[in-house]
Amino acid sequence: GMENDTKLLSIIKVTNHRLTQFLSGFFYHIMTFDIKLKLEI
Repeated sequence: GMENDTKLLSIIKVTNHRLTQFLSGFFYHIMTFDIKLKLEI
């Protein structure tokens, strides 16, 4: 019942947090790489 729901919610929260961190790091990497390329040209 309730206990399982909260466990599931906390798992989802952690996964979302990690996914968000991964994506923001990924996009940051692409952005800086893009800027480096533009500066070199």
